[in-house]
Formats: sequence, C-alpha cells, structure tokens
Amino acid sequence: MMRSSRAKTLAFVGAALACVAALAVGVWWALGTPGRVDSAPSPLPSASGPTVEATVGPNASLPPVAAGSSGCARMDEVLSSLMGNLPQARALFGADGRSASREEPDLSAWADFLGALREHRAEFEQAAEGDREAERSLEALDTVTRLQPQLIDGTIPMYDDPQDAREQLAAGRTPSQSEAYTRATQDVSVALDRLVWCLPTWPVSM
Repeated sequence: MMRSSRAKTLAFVGAALACVAALAVGVWWALGTPGRVDSAPSPLPSASGPTVEATVGPNASLPPVAAGSSGCARMDEVLSSLMGNLPQARALFGADGRSASREEPDLSAWADFLGALREHRAEFEQAAEGDREAERSLEALDTVTRLQPQLIDGTIPMYDDPQDAREQLAAGRTPSQSEAYTRATQDVSVALDRLVWCLPTWPVSM
C-alpha cells in the first residue's frame, strides 16, 4: 500500500560506517524497499477510527485517511500539535510545518525529532489509554523513537567488522549486516507500518 511503502523511506537508518560513504547509499536503497522483513508480522486490522485530514507535515498534501482507531485519532491530535510546535519539528518540516519534497531526508533532524517525541510519551499514553490498538501503536512509537536514532548515529552498527565489510565491498561481495542491526531494522520496519496505519499525520514522505 502506498502509505506503508512511502513510510519505509523514513525507515532508512543511516550508515553505521561513516568512513565509507558509499555504504550509505546501499543501505538507503535496502531499507527503502518493502519486503525486507524475514518473518511477516500479523496483519493490521481495518482502520476503524474517524477520518482525519493532516494539517501539518508532509501528509497535509495527501487525502484524508481513517485513523486506526478512536484512540489512534486522539494520539494523532497529540502528534499534530507537537509537529506544529516543537522546534525539532520546525527544523525538519520547515517554518510553515510542511517539508519540501526531497530525495534524501535529513536523518540528523529526523533523529532529533524522534527524541523530542520520546520526551512527550506521557501525552501519547494518555491519548491511547483504554484503546488496545492505540496502546499497541504506542509500543510501536516506543520502538521507533528508541531504535531509529541508534541506527542513524551508529550506536547499533551496521557491520560487526567495518574493515572486513569494506574489503568485501571492494571485492564485489555483499557483507553480512550485524545481527543487532538486522533485528533493529526489522523491528523499526514493522513498527512504522503500524504507526502509518494508526496515525494519519505520521510523516510518510519527506
């Protein structure tokens, strides 16, 4: 589905090998391509919440869509407010709250934005209370805000042995990613699918 596929674009988590710039391009393509998760997650239910029109962020240019549930709609109100007021959101989406389309998102600004959302978790938790699907989506938000910044800054390295990976690439071979990196990117991919399903304002294009 279009929103899910475009969400994967924001699932690109940077190059853990800053000294090998070419690796970043390869990882961007890999994580921007659907179908990288080895074990398929449980299918999401049909969205049952009210139809929401995003008014801030890149989704403001997209048609209205249904929130995943009533609790998801409440969470989306929190997200929309934060995207309109947080300085980290303005740095990412621009002063008018709507980012211009660009081929590569500003990963550092995205990580800062996720960190800011993490600081406001209590507001999302209050909005999700009593709605199981929204509570599951809160867990997905926890996953994204916790793991993506670590993938972006290299705290979770792409390769266990960067030098060996560099040599394999030079020889035309594909080095194996670290287990921690593979697991984290899979977890983020699944979590992003749920956030896109739950929150109409969650950024799906940059």
